[in-house]
Amino acid sequence: YAAYFAVVQGSMMGKSRLFFHLAEHDVFVIYICLRKAGETGYPLSHPSLQKALTDSNCTEGFYAAFLLCTLEKLKRFRQRSSCASSCAAWLQEQ
Repeated sequence: YAAYFAVVQGSMMGKSRLFFHLAEHDVFVIYICLRKAGETGYPLSHPSLQKALTDSNCTEGFYAAFLLCTLEKLKRFRQRSSCASSCAAWLQEQ
């Protein structure tokens, strides 16, 4: 059992819309677009993050540190935000 999931699907199938919709229903989403730099599309990619997360020299420790930093940022966000707008605002802050 795990309280997370990944969505892998072809282009133009509604993945981003799904995540934005989840945020409207009080689900915290960590959204990462790994589209390669220079490719077009919406939402915009995170080129430096794409490079770091797909680098063949990337270690398990790097992934763990990235996840821990992301969760720490979410924790700080929740401490300073009101509950009513927090999920959608969190998604926009990323």
